[in-house]
Amino acid sequence: MTFSAVLSAARIAKVRKAVKAAAADPELSYRIARIFEGAVADFSEERFWHRLMSCLLTTQQKSTTGMPVSNFLKTQPFPLSLQECRRQNVESFVLKTLTDFGGIRRTKTVAKQVATNLGRLDAGGWDDAKAMYLKLATQRRQPPASDHALLEREMANWADDAFTGLGPKQARNLWQMLGVSRYEIPLDGRNIGWMNLSLGLNIDPKHVSTRKSYEAVLDFVKELCIQSDVLPVVFDVVAFRKGKDDGGRAPRKTRGTTIPGYKNRNGQVVVWNTELPGTDHLQFIYKLGCSNCGAVYGANGSDIHDRKCPECQGGASGLEIAKKALSANWGVSR
Repeated sequence: MTFSAVLSAARIAKVRKAVKAAAADPELSYRIARIFEGAVADFSEERFWHRLMSCLLTTQQKSTTGMPVSNFLKTQPFPLSLQECRRQNVESFVLKTLTDFGGIRRTKTVAKQVATNLGRLDAGGWDDAKAMYLKLATQRRQPPASDHALLEREMANWADDAFTGLGPKQARNLWQMLGVSRYEIPLDGRNIGWMNLSLGLNIDPKHVSTRKSYEAVLDFVKELCIQSDVLPVVFDVVAFRKGKDDGGRAPRKTRGTTIPGYKNRNGQVVVWNTELPGTDHLQFIYKLGCSNCGAVYGANGSDIHDRKCPECQGGASGLEIAKKALSANWGVSR
């Protein structure tokens, strides 16, 4: 299946508008500033290993804040550190560690992939990984230039070939998490969903299932970004956030779960957006009120649709929000 789309003025205008709007979003503007101002770290085997584990563990399973995979990756010290994996039979160790933690899928597959990848790295692959990283890091320290995409694609393809279990998306996610890429971005259901809904595209999952088809879609996205005067990595941050808000299913205006006055099936009512950063990826904390007992508390925007009251329904504890927001009458929007 081939992908084709027109680079229209309307699509360019929508991208510019979406990115401009992100400037008013404190969390998004902070993340975008980090893209330009964040320092490039020196190469570290342990850090590279953790990001590689992240890629393997977040494939085909939810990894947002609060989910088992997210909690596992944030555990300190990291249970599958390079040092620990080298101390024992890595495949059985990984399988037992993931199984004992609970809630993580594909444990047998991931264990085999980890063992294969560690064997390749310790058999001389670390020198290659460091060399590739340093090439990208050197380029990353320079001002952005569209021809930087050539090296980034070369390195993404290298990672896809070098490590079992990555594929086109995670090969790019690896370098992006390491902070050394700006043009070759991961394409997933959230940013693709936003592009389909907001830009009138028709990107099918099959369009990004192989290297050739993935590159065809990404080439269009990169050219769209260039014409919109937007770095692809910035576009990714914005589209990912908007795609998550929309759920990849319907435009936000038709879903309405974050609009003040919205009441979910459990009787939890949205008061307003506190504009405080949430604990879920690219989310704000919203002030909610319980229509049953009158309790007020904070919750991620992504949780509103099925949130239960922490006071009378046994729901999860509310997120901390400003006392001023808590004390206000939750029946009146700001």
